[in-house]
Amino acid sequence: MDFFNKIIDDFQSVEWGFPDINIPIFERFHPFSNEQDFIVMVVFIILLLLLILSQQK
Repeated sequence: MDFFNKIIDDFQSVEWGFPDINIPIFERFHPFSNEQDFIVMVVFIILLLLLILSQQK
């Protein structure tokens, strides 16, 4: 278990140097801001699941 803890500590201690991403559209983005967006997403997920299930034999 100490081996895994060392790997996790090493992973967390690395400075990755990712740049800060500042995209203005994401500041104003609120998921499910209206009911229509939510309904469209639910219908899309249901259709996607039906497509996946129909491909299985």
